[in-house]
Amino acid sequence: MTRLPKPIIEFRSGSLPIELLICGGKNVSDYPWADRFVGDWPLPKWQRGLVWNTKQKQAFIESVYIGYDLGSVMINSLDWPDGQQFATPMSEIIIDGQQRISALIGFVKNDFPVNGLYWRDLTRIEQRVLREREIGIKKVACFDEDKLRIVYNHLNYSGVRHEMSEMA
Repeated sequence: MTRLPKPIIEFRSGSLPIELLICGGKNVSDYPWADRFVGDWPLPKWQRGLVWNTKQKQAFIESVYIGYDLGSVMINSLDWPDGQQFATPMSEIIIDGQQRISALIGFVKNDFPVNGLYWRDLTRIEQRVLREREIGIKKVACFDEDKLRIVYNHLNYSGVRHEMSEMA
C-alpha cells in the first residue's frame, strides 16, 4: 500500500522557443485519426474546445512580453513505426496548453491586437521577442488513450472551469 499517488505516465520537463509551437511544418494528413487541430497539433476527441475570450488571449500575449511565467504545455511524443502509413493515434496530441497555443497562433495571424497593435504592426525585433521566448513543455510518451484521459482530466480542473460535459 502506498501513501501517496504514483505517476500514471512519465513526464520529461523542459522548455522550448514559442516559435517551435506555432511555426507549423506538420501535415495534418499524417494524423487521419484526429478531427481537430490547434495549428498543426492534433487534438484528441475528448479535448474541450476553445474557451478563452479575446481579453484572456491578449492578457496571455502581454505576459509573453512582460516576462511573466507562461506555464507549460503538455505534448505527447510522436510514434511512427517503420512501414506505418500514418502517425500512431495519440501521437503529438496537445494534452494541456491548447488555449495558450491558440492565443499565440491567433496573435501571429493578426486575429486580435495587443495594446492596439496587431502582429503585422510589430517590428521584426518585437516579433522576434515573442518567437524566441521560452515556454515550459512537458513531454510524455504514452499511447494508451485511457491513461491520457486520466491525465487530461486531472490537469484540467483548474484555470477556466470545465463543464462536466467536457470531461474526457
